[in-house]
Amino acid sequence: MSGERIDYERMAAAVASGDPLVEHTMRSLGAAGEVDDLYAESAATFLAVHVLTCGVRPPKAGRSGAAGPWVHKAVAMMRDPLGGPLTVADMAAGLHLTMPVASPLPRDRETATPAEARMIERRELHLADGYGFGIQMGTRPQTLGYALVDSPAGLAAWLGEKFAAYADTRAEAGGGVSLDRQAEGIALYWLTGTGVSSARWYWEALRWTPRSAEEENALPVTVPTACTLFPAEPWPTARRWAERRYTDLRSWHEMEIGGHFPGLEQPQTLVRELRDAFRGVR
Repeated sequence: MSGERIDYERMAAAVASGDPLVEHTMRSLGAAGEVDDLYAESAATFLAVHVLTCGVRPPKAGRSGAAGPWVHKAVAMMRDPLGGPLTVADMAAGLHLTMPVASPLPRDRETATPAEARMIERRELHLADGYGFGIQMGTRPQTLGYALVDSPAGLAAWLGEKFAAYADTRAEAGGGVSLDRQAEGIALYWLTGTGVSSARWYWEALRWTPRSAEEENALPVTVPTACTLFPAEPWPTARRWAERRYTDLRSWHEMEIGGHFPGLEQPQTLVRELRDAFRGVR
């Protein structure tokens, strides 16, 4: 990409190795008006097209539009960002989550079990003392972004604090995210210069994230869902809160060790849970 217009040919070749569906969709999108529009447009395009066209056969020669409704939905979403959002049901046959987004209603606080009361207390502590980074990136990502791409020490501090705070650092849990894994993750951001774009994701998400339990429940997830919960997760969720929003909850497994980064902390457990979750979903 260069200049004020997106080079769809190069983008398609880079992300899809010539996949005709992805190429067709990217050519169908209008060009970004300003360079600053590139991050949101390209990120949304990659996600929507790859997910929506997964498993879809390329159209036969001479049959324009034979790609089915998936590509059309992706194009419509890109052209009309204020239109109705796609749901998980539009994109996936099943879902596995380690941090389901479901909050307690006011009455849940009044009837909370001791375990649920501890979850509510942990959530409130996280909002008060642990989520400042999310507010900063959700409101002024570009301001922070200049520092994240300017100073490797600053980037390491910004990411390293969460590697420590959100992981299960108990000895019996393996000590959390190893220094080697932390260094690899930090280097990935630094060498690719993606501190700004990753921060801007929070700005994007803040505009569509539900702000209350009532708003969450008004957006139910109907596809088969499996959840694996890790004890050091800073935003814990009780099963009965989740059951209201995830209407086809197939499994709910609470682990004894692990935190917010299961792929880095407990990869074997996560792989096993993923395999079990999708074994019967095609």
